[in-house]
Amino acid sequence: MPVAGYAEEYAEAMWLILQHETSDDYVLATGTCYTVEEFTAAAFSHVGLEWQKYVDIDHRFVRPADPHSLLGGATKARLELGWVAKTKMPELARMMVDDDLQMLRGKP
Repeated sequence: MPVAGYAEEYAEAMWLILQHETSDDYVLATGTCYTVEEFTAAAFSHVGLEWQKYVDIDHRFVRPADPHSLLGGATKARLELGWVAKTKMPELARMMVDDDLQMLRGKP
């Protein structure tokens, strides 16, 4: 399942890693999984549209479900760096849609 995370928060986590007194490996993750369909539904819902009316799915390109979860755990980053992903997928979808709408309106 795809996951969605806010790049600004991941950049903050990378900065925190660089500031840490000792180097180490960290998993940076939201701890949540969403399907492309769930992300699409959230994005379309934000502008009051039903995604099924606008999106055609070509089932030739739909792959079977992954046999295992791709869910990341960022416990170590939380405990050692104080980092937690704060932006949830529905909010991220809204932010992305709002940004696209601003660009379409010619606003940077």
